[in-house]
Amino acid sequence: MALVPAGTFTMGNADGPTNEQPPRQVQLDSFWIGTTEVGYDEFIIFYQKEYDSDSTLNKAQAYKADAISRPTPQYIDYTYGMGKSGFPAVSMTQQAALRYCQWLYEKTGHFYRLPTEAEWEAACKASQPAIGSIPVPQTGWKLAEKDLGDYAWYYDNSYEKYHELAQKKPNAIGLYDMLGNVAEWTMDFYDENYLQNLKGEPSMNPWIEPTKRHSRTVKGGSYDSTPSECTCSFRKKWYNGQK
Repeated sequence: MALVPAGTFTMGNADGPTNEQPPRQVQLDSFWIGTTEVGYDEFIIFYQKEYDSDSTLNKAQAYKADAISRPTPQYIDYTYGMGKSGFPAVSMTQQAALRYCQWLYEKTGHFYRLPTEAEWEAACKASQPAIGSIPVPQTGWKLAEKDLGDYAWYYDNSYEKYHELAQKKPNAIGLYDMLGNVAEWTMDFYDENYLQNLKGEPSMNPWIEPTKRHSRTVKGGSYDSTPSECTCSFRKKWYNGQK
C-alpha cells in the first residue's frame, strides 16, 4: 500500500463536464491505498470458501471461515475469458467489495474500507509534484493522448479487454491503473452536484453516505473508456451491481 499524506487539494475539473464542476478545495486526513486494483488471486480467497481457512493474523478475535458472508456464486464466468490469475477482480457489486474489506479486517486485524470519492481523486492526483500538501491544478491530471497509453489501458489500446495488473507506468506515489483497465468503486452515494454541494472551504473529509440502494460513484474509467473518461476527476453514476 502507498501513503497519501494529509493535505488540501483541488477536487474537480474546471474544463470538465458539469458533474466535475466547480473545482473545490478539499482537505483530507492521511490514508493508505492499495498500489494496484484488487487482484483476482486475492479476491478469490474471500469469494470461494474452499480457498479460505480458519487461520488469521487478527489476535483480537477468533476467525471461522464458515461464518463469513460471501457473495452468491455466479452462474456464468463474468470474466468472459479476459483473465483471472494476475488480473484484477471484476464484475462485483459494491456490497461484495465492502464485504471483502470486512473479511480483510477479520483476517488481518487491520481496518480496510473503500476510499471515498475525494480520497480516490486525491490519490490519483498525487501524481503531481509536491505531494506533501497535494497541491494540484484545477484540471484533473488529464494526460495528453500521446502519453495516456503509457499509464492506462483504455479503448484505443486495450483490444476491448482488461489487462494484467501493473503493466503500465505508476503515478508518482506508485499507484498503478488508476486510469483505465477496470473502474473502481468508491464509498459515496452518487450526487450529480457533488462539488457544488460540498460544505466548507476547504471541505473536510467529505463523504456522501448512501441512504438507499442505488446509486454509487465509480472512478477512473476502464478498458472501454474514451480518453476524456480517463482522468482523475471523471465521475460516473453506477448502480450497485447493475449498469
